[in-house]
Amino acid sequence: MESGKRIITRVYGFIIHKDEILISEEYHYNSFMRKFPGGGMEEGEVPESCLKRELKEELDLDLMIEDCIYITPQPFTSVFNNALLVKCLYFKVQAIPEMLTLYREEYELPSSNGEEKFKWVKLSTFEKNEFTFKTDQEAFEFLKTQYYNLPGF
Repeated sequence: MESGKRIITRVYGFIIHKDEILISEEYHYNSFMRKFPGGGMEEGEVPESCLKRELKEELDLDLMIEDCIYITPQPFTSVFNNALLVKCLYFKVQAIPEMLTLYREEYELPSSNGEEKFKWVKLSTFEKNEFTFKTDQEAFEFLKTQYYNLPGF
């Protein structure tokens, strides 16, 4: 690990219904980004509680956090602050019936800082390189190739 850098943890949700997964399209730090719903842990939080809080803030829904499916193999330097190392955890999150009709309208991509939209995309046709960050690309590839077709998902 690089000395002098603080490690932060970010948690994200794989919210899947049949062959669809919910993604986030956001504009932050004067940049467009496509990623999974979720965010950063605050001091004293545990990952599951953090993700539950983040999803409540972003989607205004209380969702059930299930298993941690993927963890970045090692911390990496933050894209936005090279004084930070980032560790990402990706959890399976149970989709609830009331959300299955949401996030299906067409919209213009976010272009103002703080703007965030969500949409369902097809797991079978969405490509990993459509995500902004390498960690999301790797997690998505793992999900599609190693986990999604297992019984119980």
